[in-house]
Amino acid sequence: MIKAIIDGINPDKYIYDTGLDFGVDVGHELLEKAINHVEVFERRYNFYYPESPAQLTRKIGAANAREAYRRIGQMKAAYTGGSIKLQQYAFPDDLAQQFLNTVPQWILDLSPGEPTPALQISCGGDYIGVHKGHKRQVSLFMLLQGQGQETRWYRETEDFALIDMLRIPDYDKIEHVVTAVMQPWRWYIFNNFEWHSVHNYSDGLRINVGFDFNNISTSDLLKAVQEQEVTA
Repeated sequence: MIKAIIDGINPDKYIYDTGLDFGVDVGHELLEKAINHVEVFERRYNFYYPESPAQLTRKIGAANAREAYRRIGQMKAAYTGGSIKLQQYAFPDDLAQQFLNTVPQWILDLSPGEPTPALQISCGGDYIGVHKGHKRQVSLFMLLQGQGQETRWYRETEDFALIDMLRIPDYDKIEHVVTAVMQPWRWYIFNNFEWHSVHNYSDGLRINVGFDFNNISTSDLLKAVQEQEVTA
């Protein structure tokens, strides 16, 4: 289910069900490894969360730290429950190549050296607060296991400073525009570079894999996918 919350919004800018079905067999193998042998993957740290105000102040300065904690306060006030535990993983070379071998050549041709396969496992809370990608602009996203979590995208209603290390928005200056409940074993174009959050967690692991692009945009990937749809 994908729907616009505000009239005039095109959801395709944020999330798009491609209908592609490559790599599902490998996906089932990845799910088994993620549940039972996650040690074969290497932890990836693409985001930063401060251990203390003093640590954050040393990294980004007092004024930015005060603003960051104000925004963290907004996030906690916006949702009930606690923030989930999110862990990101890189693939070992052999498993990455096995997964990449399933990708259609026209996708591999979009950006030299990309995409990069990645694994995410989340659990233990109620939400992932609003954030945006640090490096990756867009991903091909496949949910391997979930419980109907809802991903929401937002647009800025006013300009505000981007605190790059944390990438937390000013909640007073964004609005919810698109909601998606993604289904397992389907490839979606996922816009990482727009503000987004995840909600409706329940007991159990949410596990997803993706192919990340740092050097092409969502519109670039969407155009390529839709061109393939026309010629198919």
